[in-house]
Amino acid sequence: MECVCVWLVCVFVLRVCVGARSSADGPRHLVTDGDAAPDLCEVDPPLCRDAASRLSFASLCSVHRLMDEDEDGSVDASETHEFLRDDLSLDSKDKHRKFHRADALISLQDLWSSWKSSEVYNWTQQQVFDWFLVSVELPQYSESFRKLQLDGKALPRLAARSPPLTSSLKVSDRTHAQKLQLKALDIVLFGPPPARPLLKDLLLVLSLLLALVGVSVSFLLNRKSREDLGRVLSDLEALQSAEEELTQLQDRLQEAQQQQRSVHQEKLQVQQRLQGEVLSARQEAQRLRELRGGGGPEGGAGGPSTSWTRYYL
Repeated sequence: MECVCVWLVCVFVLRVCVGARSSADGPRHLVTDGDAAPDLCEVDPPLCRDAASRLSFASLCSVHRLMDEDEDGSVDASETHEFLRDDLSLDSKDKHRKFHRADALISLQDLWSSWKSSEVYNWTQQQVFDWFLVSVELPQYSESFRKLQLDGKALPRLAARSPPLTSSLKVSDRTHAQKLQLKALDIVLFGPPPARPLLKDLLLVLSLLLALVGVSVSFLLNRKSREDLGRVLSDLEALQSAEEELTQLQDRLQEAQQQQRSVHQEKLQVQQRLQGEVLSARQEAQRLRELRGGGGPEGGAGGPSTSWTRYYL
């Protein structure tokens, strides 16, 4: 009987130990499950109590899961290449090299450490707002973005497309929301965009100055051409008026010449008529002299016929 009791006690103790071990293994299996996000307290204990850091870490976990297609807990070179090509529509070896550096596999802790060491992590609210204006190029949401007062530490939330942020920005267009997310992914994973070279700025300023000079010269030439056109039109009007006056003078001259020709013809006609009358008178006088013949009392030098003939002659 004692042996049976000892055996029952041993079985009970063994069952209790097995149950305790199985209960201890259960939570450990949940922690290592791929669907459960690691806690920031395990990765970065100093920031465990910072609410903003916890939100950024959760967003970065979502980005890491998005890149880790085989769900093995790390992002290899091929997954990075596919992510750049398919999700970001990029095929940049420089970004690929900047992301991996010397590590072939990027774990979540590596990604978080890389993010904390990034220059963007320490950006101020003004720097983030300037990035939104210059790089994102969605000015219609600038006022809403300014009101959010986001600093560099909050950018992973934009990269993971946090619904509260999207709704606060009032981004209704899916294309705009996708553009904002891709720009945030780019800056979170690969650092700030390269600074614009000084030469490009100088060329831009020079181009603006040349454009301003060109517009000014064009304005002056346009005004001068309008003035010249006004003078030409005025000269044309004066020339047209002079031509009209010349035409009137020519008409008057032709009329005067016509009148002069008429007067001349009338004068010729009068002269011809007078010459005819004179010739007739001479012929009549000659006829009378011949009739009277030399010597009659009526044919004397002092007679009336002779006086009348002299009158006509």
